Amino acid sequence: MFGRKHSEYTKLLMSKRMSKYPGGVGLYDPENNLLNSFNNNVELGKYLKISKTTVGKYIKSGELYNKMYYFKINGSSCPSGTESKNS
Repeated sequence: MFGRKHSEYTKLLMSKRMSKYPGGVGLYDPENNLLNSFNNNVELGKYLKISKTTVGKYIKSGELYNKMYYFKINGSSCPSGTESKNS
């Protein structure tokens, strides 16, 4: 807006604030070991070359995807110094 560009850090903050899963999502093996963590379901979908909707369905159902992975919501995590200050 108004010809200004947002920094990458600011874009990350906006993405996290608007995300359905603010703590991110994790990719787990069948033994529930964390393989990789992502900021949102879109990034996880791109990593596995599937749609974000598919990721969301498997997060909600808790089922094993493709007999290889579980998708789970990670705990709340914000970049340092960005916790909301509601007093």
